[in-house]
Amino acid sequence: MHGYNFPHHEALIGKIAKEIGFTHVSLSHELMPMIKLVPRATSACADAYLTPAIRKYIDGFQKGFEGGLGSESVRNEEGSKGARCEFMQSDGGLVDVDIFSGLRAILLGPAGGVVGYALKSYDPETKTPVIGFDMGGMSTDVSRYGINLISTLIGDYGEDVVQFYMRNIQDNAELSVRNLLKDVSKHFKGQDLSAVDYMDDGSPIRLKVTINAEKGEAVFDFEGTGPEVYANTNAPEAVTYSAIIYCLRCLIKEDIPLN
Repeated sequence: MHGYNFPHHEALIGKIAKEIGFTHVSLSHELMPMIKLVPRATSACADAYLTPAIRKYIDGFQKGFEGGLGSESVRNEEGSKGARCEFMQSDGGLVDVDIFSGLRAILLGPAGGVVGYALKSYDPETKTPVIGFDMGGMSTDVSRYGINLISTLIGDYGEDVVQFYMRNIQDNAELSVRNLLKDVSKHFKGQDLSAVDYMDDGSPIRLKVTINAEKGEAVFDFEGTGPEVYANTNAPEAVTYSAIIYCLRCLIKEDIPLN
């Protein structure tokens, strides 16, 4: 009952379970060390049901790569064999493939997107490109981020041409968003927009949108939103930015980049 603070008995049961042949054991004090017996129990049950299936998929996925994937493969292999591989959890955070669990993969579309993995995975010192693979129930998105891609484009078309088109794409996207915000402000007669929703535990999510109709700018204010909780439902900064960008993108009729 109090395993979040006194995990010894639960850890002993887990040890015995592994010794008698259980290949996967979900312990609540490891998954969610928090007060409340029932939430910890449901989390452990969900992990026990999902993780074996996910691990079966991941094991098959890893076998397709020479030298394997994950931090362990990097430590054990030399040369080009072995590669770092991280999975995105429901909260948008990244975790090594070897310790990815079902409990952290429940929610649909965590989607830090290119913004999330570019900030967390790309190393500007090594400039090694990173690939994002987001497979959901309704779509699959694959993206690549890295300075080498830009270098290839510059080599093919020249720096001036690449910069010209990139500026035009960015300017067009910015103009589309500004025009949308102006239309929204006009529709609601310049009023601030606000809404509140609640998580299952009662934590509020508050949003107030203040639009400058003249400039086509907006402030998205989440003041009053509940604090972080001991669960996999927190939204990191990158995920919050991506969610706002995605919502704006869905309201715009023109074809502009998602990021």
